Amino acid sequence: MISVILLCGCVDEGQKKETLSIAGSTTVLPINQECARLLMEKNPGLRISVSGGGSGHGIKSVGAGEIDIGAASR
Repeated sequence: MISVILLCGCVDEGQKKETLSIAGSTTVLPINQECARLLMEKNPGLRISVSGGGSGHGIKSVGAGEIDIGAASR
């Protein structure tokens, strides 16, 4: 949750991106979904895609450049 909030504050305005993608841990998935909902509600131009798949999936997907944030709970 905190990482999502912090990362949204660190986005360079010159590097606009349509969607911030987060995937990984199903343990923290409900928290990530709620944080994304609240952030998008407060920032109408911000799009956040949140999905599960497990911590390993999140870590591998970040390494492959497929997503922006890999959620992991270990």
